[in-house]
Amino acid sequence: MTMGDLEKKLEELSSKVEERFKELSDKIEGKLSSLNSSGPKFTAKVTKKHDTPFWGIVLVIAGFVLLGEYFDWFNLNVPFLPAALIVLGAWLIIDKRI
Repeated sequence: MTMGDLEKKLEELSSKVEERFKELSDKIEGKLSSLNSSGPKFTAKVTKKHDTPFWGIVLVIAGFVLLGEYFDWFNLNVPFLPAALIVLGAWLIIDKRI
């Protein structure tokens, strides 16, 4: 085989690959357009975030309690952080079950 024969074979192969690629892309476009026109068969579940600024309120209250203890506005006999973590954890568990 000469170099010219190899070039000719390569050109034939590349044209076949291009034709096949065009057929496949047309098929895919046809499938996608039919899916878009009929609408999706399955919809993803959209989770809505809470409308209330829950964590902002929690942080403000926690800051107020810590600041109040620092300035002796009030004295809590319960260690604040462990109690807050227990209450938060229990709330998250109960919220997931309901």
